[in-house]
Amino acid sequence: MTLGPTVALVAAGLVVVGGTSYVSLMGGGPDARAPAAQRVLDPPSSAGTINQFSAYLDATFASVRQTTRTLTEIRTASIARTSSFADRFAGVTNVAVAAPNAPTRSIATPKVHTAVATATKATPPTPAPPKVRAAVLRMDERDAPAPEQKPYQVAAYAPVGNGTLDTQPFSFRSDIRLPPLPQAVTSLVPMDNAPFPVRSASADGDHVRINFRSRVSWEKGAFSDPRVLLHIPKGFDPNKPAVMVVFYHGHGATLTRDVLNRQQVAEQISESGANAVLVAPQLAYDARSSNPGKLWESGAFARMVREASNQLTKLYGDPRAAKAFANMPVVIVAYSGGYLSAATSIERGGLKGRVRGIVLLDALYGELGGFASWINQNRSGFFVSSWTQSTRGRNAELERMLADRDVTVGRALKTPDLNGKVVFLPGEDGVRHRDFVNHAWADKPIKDILMRLPEYRL
Repeated sequence: MTLGPTVALVAAGLVVVGGTSYVSLMGGGPDARAPAAQRVLDPPSSAGTINQFSAYLDATFASVRQTTRTLTEIRTASIARTSSFADRFAGVTNVAVAAPNAPTRSIATPKVHTAVATATKATPPTPAPPKVRAAVLRMDERDAPAPEQKPYQVAAYAPVGNGTLDTQPFSFRSDIRLPPLPQAVTSLVPMDNAPFPVRSASADGDHVRINFRSRVSWEKGAFSDPRVLLHIPKGFDPNKPAVMVVFYHGHGATLTRDVLNRQQVAEQISESGANAVLVAPQLAYDARSSNPGKLWESGAFARMVREASNQLTKLYGDPRAAKAFANMPVVIVAYSGGYLSAATSIERGGLKGRVRGIVLLDALYGELGGFASWINQNRSGFFVSSWTQSTRGRNAELERMLADRDVTVGRALKTPDLNGKVVFLPGEDGVRHRDFVNHAWADKPIKDILMRLPEYRL
């Protein structure tokens, strides 16, 4: 069995002082099979006692020379905080040398400290402390406090209901400009809120019965077309003020054959140079009827305009233009039998605040009270009615009604600005009622009206 260095040294000391205790400690005595701890506590023998054990050790190590190691200096180097992985590898490595009372040349000051112990008189002069090299990572504004995190809100169309967000709802930047439309777009779009159909056809599918002001109209397939003609001219700019023209056609008309091709309503808007769009719903399809269909319902006009705005946004091709289409002022233009749809739109349509003006093209066949009320209540808007012999008497009657309400009227378009104007215009001599959308007081009257609205120029 091999003993460690310490036990061997103790055994040597015991040999010098007395062999009996050594024999007892190493297990050489008669009770060699007993554990060593018990043999150390054996009763004293004639050769010595266990009480002399400490004296044995003192005698053994008395001759060992005492030596003292003088502590001259203590140098420590530490970095104040442990850098994270991102801190260690996100910057550029820079090596700096720290000297006593001298600042480091690193942009980011390393956290290096040097401590020197005070020397005693017997200690020789302490040499200059060695230079400590510390590697630090450069990161601009590393020791500056982290910027305060500001709250933010995710853009969403749904309203915030819990009231926990302090910031304002997200909105598009005001300096983002949408591009003008590179090419004109025209489309026939079925709409849920179009004037027709009011209800499904009869069992045979040939006739639809429409009840309107206690009168019944029967027309074969006349009230089942839900399409609306939409047009956006080339160069239309949603960043500028714009206007929506709602056109109501007359009897015996279709959107393609008459409104688009023969009367050239979309073309007149494009040629006017106005920042305007067209919404022309199909009324009674190729039939002699002035029935307004669903426009007679309360708020129906507002619903139709709202849906038309959504469809115009799709035609434009950028959803960011939705706000421009949804907030456009409206100019109602009615021809012939379209007067009834115009009257119901301003009386119960729900958009009185947005109707900017009304233009009647040989269309004042009735509803004089409704038009007179709108003119009286909207003095900043404009009203233009042009007539042939078929509507001359009704126009004169409306003039008298307005005079009783102290409304000033004119009989010519003398200024380029229509704001606040009420004008009654006779058509040119020889102009037929059928051609009045193309030729009235001037060629292309819708174009002429839009050119007199300078606030909506492209």
